Amino acid sequence: PKLGRLTEFAIFYSPLTDDIGEHLEACRGLAELKLYGTKITRARIDRLQGALIATKIDFRSGGFLGVGGQQTAFGCQVSLVDRESAAGKAGIQVGDTIVRIGEKKVADFDSLTVIVSAISAGESVELEILRGEETFKEKVTLGEWK
Repeated sequence: PKLGRLTEFAIFYSPLTDDIGEHLEACRGLAELKLYGTKITRARIDRLQGALIATKIDFRSGGFLGVGGQQTAFGCQVSLVDRESAAGKAGIQVGDTIVRIGEKKVADFDSLTVIVSAISAGESVELEILRGEETFKEKVTLGEWK
């Protein structure tokens, strides 16, 4: 079907699976596709990205940390914390910079979401956080996408 001038499309917290992929591939005019909390696999997203080369796909699955952020010279600076999320319960604050998750370096918000997406809900991870001039580690149990 023709979608006209549709440039952005988002699916949030849906049980959609890889079966939706062929329908999404038909959306060739999209500038951005957001898929949060679906049952679509990373392998299907990779194939979808190959089909939609010009589309930025923002894919989030796996565990849910509950922060928004932006890039800094040191990692991902937290600009938003969901108080009911794993991050909120662990005391993560706006202004904190997440430097590492486990052994993986966090370069920016995109890398943070990729790392968290690879970890299952209910798993515990250690965050390395920079707050002011202090660096500390905080253990966080990731929540679920709802």
